[in-house]
Amino acid sequence: MGIPELEAEWRAHDIVGETKEWDDLREESAPLYRQALDDFLARSADVPALRTRIDSLSKSHGWWGFRGTGQMFFNQLVKAADPPDLAEGLRAALPTPTTTDDAEAKLNAFLAVVDRARERAKTTGATAPGRGRINFFVSFFWELLDREEWPTFFPNSRDVLEQHGLLDTSQSQPALYIAYGSRMRELKERLGTTTWGVEHLLWRLGKGASEPEVPAVEATADATKPAEAAGIDLYASYRAQGLHFPDEVVTSLVLSLATKRFVILSGISGTGKTQIALGLARHLESGSDEEPVEVEPPAGDTSNVYIRMTAPKLQRSRTTLDAATRATIEARLGLPERGTSKRFTARLPNGSMGSLRLNNLGFTDPTRHLFLLFFLKDTGAWLADHARPGDFLHLHLAPQDDADLSLDLVQGAATLASAATKRHVLIAVRSDWTDPRGLVGFFNPLTNSYACTAVVDLLLRAADDPGQPYIVVLDEMNLARVEYYFSDFLSALESGDPIELMSPGVEEELLALGHDEVPAQLEVPSNVSFVGTVNIDETTHAFSPKVLDRANVIEFSDVDVELALGHPVADAGHGLRLKDGFLDSDWLCSTKVQALASGAIAHGVESFTEALEDVHSLLARFHLHFGYRVIAEVSAFVGHAREKVAGDPEDIARRAFDLQIEQKILPKLSGGRELEEPLAGLLDYCVRGEKTKAIDIDSVRTQARSLLDRSQPTPNDHSPTYPRSARKLLRMLDRLADTGFVGALG
Repeated sequence: MGIPELEAEWRAHDIVGETKEWDDLREESAPLYRQALDDFLARSADVPALRTRIDSLSKSHGWWGFRGTGQMFFNQLVKAADPPDLAEGLRAALPTPTTTDDAEAKLNAFLAVVDRARERAKTTGATAPGRGRINFFVSFFWELLDREEWPTFFPNSRDVLEQHGLLDTSQSQPALYIAYGSRMRELKERLGTTTWGVEHLLWRLGKGASEPEVPAVEATADATKPAEAAGIDLYASYRAQGLHFPDEVVTSLVLSLATKRFVILSGISGTGKTQIALGLARHLESGSDEEPVEVEPPAGDTSNVYIRMTAPKLQRSRTTLDAATRATIEARLGLPERGTSKRFTARLPNGSMGSLRLNNLGFTDPTRHLFLLFFLKDTGAWLADHARPGDFLHLHLAPQDDADLSLDLVQGAATLASAATKRHVLIAVRSDWTDPRGLVGFFNPLTNSYACTAVVDLLLRAADDPGQPYIVVLDEMNLARVEYYFSDFLSALESGDPIELMSPGVEEELLALGHDEVPAQLEVPSNVSFVGTVNIDETTHAFSPKVLDRANVIEFSDVDVELALGHPVADAGHGLRLKDGFLDSDWLCSTKVQALASGAIAHGVESFTEALEDVHSLLARFHLHFGYRVIAEVSAFVGHAREKVAGDPEDIARRAFDLQIEQKILPKLSGGRELEEPLAGLLDYCVRGEKTKAIDIDSVRTQARSLLDRSQPTPNDHSPTYPRSARKLLRMLDRLADTGFVGALG
């Protein structure tokens, strides 16, 4: 990979033409940002005034790009820093540099300001601003003043350049920006375009498409999105909640959910399995002090109707009509007779023609009526491309020359897109669950209503709020047989197909009664994750291979008695740790294809691919090997770790694969004495890092025990290659020797 691939992508698309409208809007908004900056640099505005103006502009002119994480960083900086120190630091950093040396010096000086703010936050209780945000924050203002020389350090652009081998992200922040700027200028010359042209190309490669055709809609979506909790150090957030888990366990939970939206937390009772899941959910919800965004519908009249769009309406391409809307349409266009339909032509904003169909369902009971407005092919496609949940569909009912009405969109705001909204639900699994009704509810014919559940409510809210992660925590998941009540969700997560909630005809019954809250089919949105906690004892059910094959299993078997007694303990910050403690909520809002795409990064690491092949071949000798799904998900996990974790790339890949052996491969191995040889072979491999043709089982166990227990070193002592997996394998072999059986979850 490299520049030739970027050039090929550039030649394959008219990127400048596709994004012209977007750039026009950015060009219009730039003077407003520049005026705010000029006022601050001229000392006619102070830091709080600059922050307020930038925040306001980001919400009303969000297509420029300073929103979300950037605003969160600014807010944290203002609260944490000494005001005079911050004011002078900003006035020194924000004017454009004269040379690359000057740019690096400015970034280093501003980094010192941020570090002083971080130290001050320890005593004031403020949230410490992340060091990893300085490049984006400062370069945003530089590009505002001179975009061809000083490009904004967009995280997406950084990631794409790294994936194509064009940027080494292990450098310090100032040096990283200098390398980034140099590469962006090189691409401008190679492609014969501008900074914005390169940004658009990298956006397409990173997000899978160019910016939206109607920038204002996308801009409003981002502008109303609250500042992300991702700006807060994840590990500090856990400790602030009174939760003390090893950093690597927290990291593994995040990487697991970024790879596959189903994780099982296993272990003895009382080890904090439920709390680590709830701690993550609370962290993701803690990103803003703002009130929920509400947008009132525009006022209709005798010629104009406004319909709020929701995710189910957009997915089903239809909506019910309330009495007021129905009366307005009847007066202007007429309604179809009972049991018939009427078709309308509509002029779309792009000048093309679309169609609508209004159905009057033919109930035999004359007191019952239901009008459904269907968005037919062209209209439905236009809505799918341009509308989002929270927008209002405007029906202008005045006849056109060749159409019955015209349509357009009024930008709204997803009413749930606020950190003040609870985005998780804790479900206590019951031992008598033998079907999915405990999760998805059911239609009650006695009351002619749908008995909804907290899970269905959360899924519907998540569909209307696609930019925020939602989490379902299933507590004591194996009190009932998981396959009985959760199989529909397993299939939906794997295939993307919707879950059937109602039998044919039931939805129409509910619509006729005025209940349109629950659809007949319900998709599991890509921003919903499931975390199940399980205890392994005689009161619970075992997991089938189908369930284990679709999850990462994180064990909680260690209990720190010193910590529990309130004694000082060593810092938990070892092992894999996210860069700057940063969790981007987008990681938990990706589709299956997007989540697995990181596997390509892992496949470029020769040491990992060789190890994966070794483990597969070791198990294949005993017909215990794993399939393509596991290979893809293990690779994606390692790829996510390479992208998101700080440290040496080779060491990251090794540690991540160690976690995947422990969490993804070993949980599927259960049985009796026939497992002794394959488990010993794997243990030998995890200790030595290489395959051995013949092994002595007792010798392997003895050597592993001596290496894992440093109180008994050997003359040729060395660290096991995959220590976490080696410890689990040794426990499994010990249990097998003691009881003659080892369970799926150890």
